[in-house]
Amino acid sequence: MEDFGNLDKPERDFLCTVLEKAPKAGDSFSAEKLIYFYRHGIGIDKNISKADSLEKAINSFLEFQF
Repeated sequence: MEDFGNLDKPERDFLCTVLEKAPKAGDSFSAEKLIYFYRHGIGIDKNISKADSLEKAINSFLEFQF
């Protein structure tokens, strides 16, 4: 996690692409990490609306499971 900001841009982009699929796959742990990156601008541009959107997707998935 701490090294995310030290990755090369292509590596960060690939990791973000994979992590963005996490909510749909039910992987809330990975999605929460991406939310953290977006909220704090770690290794990627800060994007609160994207973080909020991912958080909403996680919450709706978790509600659906129960």
